[in-house]
Amino acid sequence: MYKKVKYLDNKNVAINNVLFLIDHSVLKQVRPETSHLLMISPPLENNKNFLSFHFTSLQAFFTPKFLIAYIDFKIRGEVKPYMKKGFLLDDVPIHYDVKTNEVSFPHFERLIDEGKYYTPERMKVFFDRDTTQQTYSPQVIFDAQKQMLQEINDIFRKRNTDFKIIISPLYDQIKLNESDIAYLRSLFGEDRVFDFAGISDITNNIHNFYEESHYRPHVTRKMLESIYRKPE
Repeated sequence: MYKKVKYLDNKNVAINNVLFLIDHSVLKQVRPETSHLLMISPPLENNKNFLSFHFTSLQAFFTPKFLIAYIDFKIRGEVKPYMKKGFLLDDVPIHYDVKTNEVSFPHFERLIDEGKYYTPERMKVFFDRDTTQQTYSPQVIFDAQKQMLQEINDIFRKRNTDFKIIISPLYDQIKLNESDIAYLRSLFGEDRVFDFAGISDITNNIHNFYEESHYRPHVTRKMLESIYRKPE
């Protein structure tokens, strides 16, 4: 997120509206990931990582396990159990909006409406939690994070960006460390930071989640309505 904001600013692109969805794992990261799945930042700034970005993807493609599964799929035309088990290929139906870059799961929503989604197999990922005693993550915002966050804030202020910082309501119900929350609010402003993490009516309800990480669209709508609701 830091690099993308800097890239847009360097290209003198208008940054009118921004929603940052964060949690402690996002704030913890200060260095680019190197794996093909997590190297999500393409060569943006002066093509610094052009070779490593494409080499990592090419190397992953030619990994024997994946290549065998891919050839098998191309020949047979089906995603087999070993492919899913090994996280090599998947056939989860998704809808991808090329304009907004948004991924949605209308097939899953239909299964939920029909009472067919939360099968015993899917319920296995919903681990037990203490829904009465609030837990907090360790502190994750230190000097490196503060430097990045300060630069992001400076760019937003310079660009007159209408931005919101949303702390996601994850199934684990872990809240950000209190010192991290205090820093975010002091830097960005009390009216810019919205904390939905922790024990709540959202996170208590398993049916608000597809699995332990991703909440459903109606949860997002509920959060946005509360954030952008105009005072009466």
